[in-house]
Amino acid sequence: MATDPMHIYYSKWLPRARRLLAPSGRLTELAHTLSAKDQIPAEDWRTRLRRVLDGHEQPDTDLVFEVERFVCRPLSERPVEQTEEFVLAN
Repeated sequence: MATDPMHIYYSKWLPRARRLLAPSGRLTELAHTLSAKDQIPAEDWRTRLRRVLDGHEQPDTDLVFEVERFVCRPLSERPVEQTEEFVLAN
């Protein structure tokens, strides 16, 4: 059984990340956000993110932080259609 704290955290984080990035367009939006930040092409980010979500690559702590920052951002930073969805759903 793995006792590495990062492995334990990652095993609990991954299903949550999959669920939060599952809606159509979320993964692509995150890839474009990360691309704008560090000049790596969005398609490369999308491929890496897919590998992480599929369990083929373990993310470093910086990527985990960026994913969390993206999914937990304030409503004012989300696209209008997401903000309206959130308001209507609640």
